[in-house]
Amino acid sequence: MRDYLLIAACILFAGFYSGSETGLYCMNRLRLRLGVQRGSAAARAVQRMLACPTLAISTMLIGTNLGLYLATVLATEQIRQAGWAVHAELYSGLIMPPVLLIFAEVVPKSLFQHHADRLMGGAVWPLRLSEILFYPLSALLRAISAVPRLLLKAPAGSRRAPFTAEMFRFYLGAGAAEGVLSSFQRTMAENILHLELLRVEAVMTPLVESVMVPEEASGQALLEALRPHRYSRIPVYRGSREQVVGVVNILDVAMAEGAVPSAGELARDAVSLPRWTSVADALAQLRRERTQFAVVSDAAGGAIGIVTVKDLVEEIVGELEAW
Repeated sequence: MRDYLLIAACILFAGFYSGSETGLYCMNRLRLRLGVQRGSAAARAVQRMLACPTLAISTMLIGTNLGLYLATVLATEQIRQAGWAVHAELYSGLIMPPVLLIFAEVVPKSLFQHHADRLMGGAVWPLRLSEILFYPLSALLRAISAVPRLLLKAPAGSRRAPFTAEMFRFYLGAGAAEGVLSSFQRTMAENILHLELLRVEAVMTPLVESVMVPEEASGQALLEALRPHRYSRIPVYRGSREQVVGVVNILDVAMAEGAVPSAGELARDAVSLPRWTSVADALAQLRRERTQFAVVSDAAGGAIGIVTVKDLVEEIVGELEAW
């Protein structure tokens, strides 16, 4: 019975290090930083491990393989003592791989993947101790692994392969599959990749669907135009709707003393964006101009629609109910 418990202990030993490796990858880095800021000793210990990832990973690999080796040796000895000494290695080779795969790899990795933040908070202390105990062997392994890199070192002046959008999408998929990224995070990242290809004319509100007022509209007419809608800004045009001269902010209407001035008097200059402007460039320009509203124009300079920061941001995060 004692020998079986030793085998189980070795499997748990290997599973701990195997799962910890997955947990280290799957930890939420934002929560980790918050833990460090709040003075969590466990969070600080994990951060120190991440500062030297090669040491941490080599320690975990040593622990995993040590546990697997001891479990296999003990199991082989148990089979030999049971009277099957001639074929002990064969039986051990048939029995142990599925047991080790399930209980030393699949189960612990799954647990640490789904509960990485909670489990790593307790696992970090034996891991830090293991780094000290296994350090000589870990240093040797890291030195050996460095030899191929030195032999295959790129010649001076050579460039790294560019990090392409396809490579980024591959890593996004891998991160989502491993549980490091949520589906929402992956969707946002993929949407960001498309911002350079997406034009503002695809996300704008056409003028025919926009609420607008002429510049000569009185303060009362302006209030009546704003009242049925939840808009905070409304375009002002001169003559025809294609000639947008500015935009009125509802705050300017609310802060007007006495009689509300006409729309033309309250109108502020509006940023104009050509219809072919990318969503990424539009966001950057609105940020520079410190405004949330722009008029989209055609090649002749006539207005064809309006676009807001909300419209642009929704291309990244999805529909926003309130803004």
